[in-house]
Amino acid sequence: MGPKAGTFVMAADLRGELEPLYAFVLSRVGGNQTVAEDLTQETLLAAVQTTFDASRGTLRAWLFGIALRKIADYVRRKAISKRHLEDAARDLAVRMIREPLPMELLQREEVRAVVTDALSRLPESMALLLIRKYFDGATVAELAIELSGSEKAIESQLTRARAAFHEAVQRFGQE
Repeated sequence: MGPKAGTFVMAADLRGELEPLYAFVLSRVGGNQTVAEDLTQETLLAAVQTTFDASRGTLRAWLFGIALRKIADYVRRKAISKRHLEDAARDLAVRMIREPLPMELLQREEVRAVVTDALSRLPESMALLLIRKYFDGATVAELAIELSGSEKAIESQLTRARAAFHEAVQRFGQE
């Protein structure tokens, strides 16, 4: 028996819709399983936090509608993040040019290309951490608060992110 109008959706009702919902989301995010899992979870969370009205349609259609909004939000966040990453790469390129670098080896466009490429090769979380620290000027303490972690954990993440960035710069043009 499905949920009645004006009632909260029960876990048992959602369980039967989980596989079709996941398949629907997966097909719309280009087969990226990690993203599909996250968006399916966000959809289910939104579903249990609101009320399903059976008089307006089926449970599956209602869930798919929620999923479409979650997918749109994800695409919007991704686009904003990419633009922010490109802006930050340009900033880093400018800062690198202003520092004493061997100018006979580096040209502005080359530096920008290296930085952009290196940042794009990093996991988004690492790239954004480097951007917040080195472009936006956030302190480790501020980052710890933002990311709900300890300062030591943030320092470790920054160390790994810097190492990954260095490796990405070294690989530039080799692939």
